Amino acid sequence: MRSMRFALIVSNAAVARPALRLNAQNFHMGDTTLNYVFYKPSDYYNQLKKSLQLIQQNARDQSNYSHMNNKKYYDRNRSNPHYDINDTILIRIHGLRSKLDPQFTLTPKIAIQKQHPTYWVRDQMNDQITRVHVNDMRPILLPLSFITGYSAWYRFDRTLSVHQTLATREPPKSRHTCRSLPSRIRRNYRRNAVKRSYRDRHCILRLVYHRFKLYQLKHILRQRNVRYVHLKLDKSSQVLSIGMKRSSLVDLYFDRLPGDLFDKKHYYQHRQHQHRYY
Repeated sequence: MRSMRFALIVSNAAVARPALRLNAQNFHMGDTTLNYVFYKPSDYYNQLKKSLQLIQQNARDQSNYSHMNNKKYYDRNRSNPHYDINDTILIRIHGLRSKLDPQFTLTPKIAIQKQHPTYWVRDQMNDQITRVHVNDMRPILLPLSFITGYSAWYRFDRTLSVHQTLATREPPKSRHTCRSLPSRIRRNYRRNAVKRSYRDRHCILRLVYHRFKLYQLKHILRQRNVRYVHLKLDKSSQVLSIGMKRSSLVDLYFDRLPGDLFDKKHYYQHRQHQHRYY
């Protein structure tokens, strides 16, 4: 077997010298610029101001539109009473008072000057003049001839109608019979909204098989001794809401109601033994 020899030939042309050499003369560490000026300044700040101006203008327009609608609704559903000179009125009593104290003055007042919504009234007993806002005034729909003195005031006190009863030192009476139909509708709407918010405050949510009926769910809860306030079954999302009276009951009954209690398997088990219950 013939031996082979290898030779390494290095040429001067194969090694390239560096074109730039870094030395102390070409590189100075002390030349650092403190300020830098862009060749073409960016308009980011100007665009930001324009965007903020558009956003604030839109928010201002939305606020003004909301205020206008609220004022229109208030003006349409609230009366704006106007009183004339020599009208007999009562004034609301402000300050700390008990539940049985009168809400309005017992002695009537007479309007002597008006600048709506501010009125100046005069007391018939001591001729004291008071400046009153229209919200603190209530009318007395009686002729002035009846109100000649303090004794006459007690004489026609019992002749007032139900809607014009005065607040005296008597226990508060029910006023539900004095309400109009729109007033009762608004009262019931507010009452139901409050009760609905309390009803959904403490609840347990469970997924339900779509074939479950509400009476079947109630029977299962009775079997497990679960005391609830309301049941709300949403067929579209297949979710059962079990409302509780207190948050402590939610913690107590949470382990009694497993997550798979109302699934398909338990539904057919319940149907199989349903004849034992009914």
